[in-house]
Amino acid sequence: MVLKSWLNSDTFPSVIDVDEHAFARRIGRNIRELRTMYGITQTELAKSIDSSVQAVSAIELGKYNPGIYLLYRLSILFSVPVSAFLDKDLNMASYYLKKRDEDGNIKSILPYAISPLESDLLLHIHYLSEEDQRELYDEVSARLSGSFHKKSNSQKS
Repeated sequence: MVLKSWLNSDTFPSVIDVDEHAFARRIGRNIRELRTMYGITQTELAKSIDSSVQAVSAIELGKYNPGIYLLYRLSILFSVPVSAFLDKDLNMASYYLKKRDEDGNIKSILPYAISPLESDLLLHIHYLSEEDQRELYDEVSARLSGSFHKKSNSQKS
């Protein structure tokens, strides 16, 4: 019933109105950014996903919109959630943990291991207001603190 009322509301069209070309460019830009972060050439990427260099180039330029299966394969290759390719506001580098040496220079870049559930949570949190994000952070911190105390007390017994 709620979905039906939402479909008939004034906000529904604005949710689905997407510029297809801008969307394809966003996906391509995110793929290119990840590819270059990994130091992979278009040729190497094409080989690893059983595609052609021309196809990879067209995807990166936003001339071709890859299917969900290809995005899934790329997400495994780059160790990021599929949603990373779709998001216009998240910096792809935010999915990576940068280890630095004593001088502050980047020593290595490691992909975060993000489960599909964590990815969905991050996407939902991203759209909350800053105030709501802080409130959620406080709640989660309190729960984690409570569960930590419960674990420590049970280990003492």
